[in-house]
Amino acid sequence: APVLEGAMFFHATYIKPDWAKGKRPLARIGGHVFYK
Repeated sequence: APVLEGAMFFHATYIKPDWAKGKRPLARIGGHVFYK
């Protein structure tokens, strides 16, 4: 899907991983958040 173009990381919405701090989410689809 074009909205996920360049997405390199993702995680489930029920966790907040340390690596996600400072990253801008590209999309939230179902139970996952995707980041570039």
